[in-house]
Amino acid sequence: MHFELPEKVTSSAKEFASHYVMIVVSILTALALEQVVVTIHHKAAANMASANIRAELRENWTYVANLRKAHAENEVKLQAIVDTLTDHLSKGGSIDAEQLNKLAQEATHMSIDTALNRTSAWDTAIANQALAYMDQADLNRYSAAYAGMRHVESFTPALVTDKLLRDAADLRLAVKTSKVDMQEAARILSRRLITMQIIGNQLKDLDGALKEFGGDVTTP
Repeated sequence: MHFELPEKVTSSAKEFASHYVMIVVSILTALALEQVVVTIHHKAAANMASANIRAELRENWTYVANLRKAHAENEVKLQAIVDTLTDHLSKGGSIDAEQLNKLAQEATHMSIDTALNRTSAWDTAIANQALAYMDQADLNRYSAAYAGMRHVESFTPALVTDKLLRDAADLRLAVKTSKVDMQEAARILSRRLITMQIIGNQLKDLDGALKEFGGDVTTP
């Protein structure tokens, strides 16, 4: 900041005070203007970050809603297969080897999909400190949504255990060699069904956390 000295030496205390006040007012005005510019910049950064976060959450909600639909359809199909196998087992009956192999083959295609959401807009807002200048109510909503996503993404891997993966590999091998055992298939698929149901509930909770950002669309 540059100040110009008086062209001549002040000749009285009054004149000195006048120059002093002018300098102080100039400094305060400059500081005030600078603060206004900084505030406008922060507000613009917060608005842009907020818009990017809402767009990201809307995209994530669309992804989760579609995933829930596919997951629910697979869950219904797998439930029907498990019911068929357990019904035959409870009655002490058997299934034609070809039919059993077909049922098991259908089940092997029903993958356990999990939510993998984007967080780049949120991460950027943290990095450039735009979150500090957002409306507190909006910040709380965004934080809750991303916390829900992190919870689901951290919770799911604990369900998809090595045992579950080995079971899936064993069943796939049995299908390829046409050596599916009905009781073993029922056991493996029942465990997979339970896992799918738990993940389905997690996806439902995540859908609820993100739905306000995606619009009023009914999901399963």
